[in-house]
Amino acid sequence: MIPSANLEEVKLSKIECKRCGHSWFKSKGEESHVCPVCSTPYMEDEATNVIRKN
Repeated sequence: MIPSANLEEVKLSKIECKRCGHSWFKSKGEESHVCPVCSTPYMEDEATNVIRKN
């Protein structure tokens, strides 16, 4: 342990992608725009199967 080190408190928050189910921690102030696993920017929305008519 370094006695003269100035340590800051780090707050982590857990994020979960509702599309693929992957969860991870991010630091406070760190922006997270895409899921690191499925690379979707729509992590807040659940995956839906859409049947489109031709």
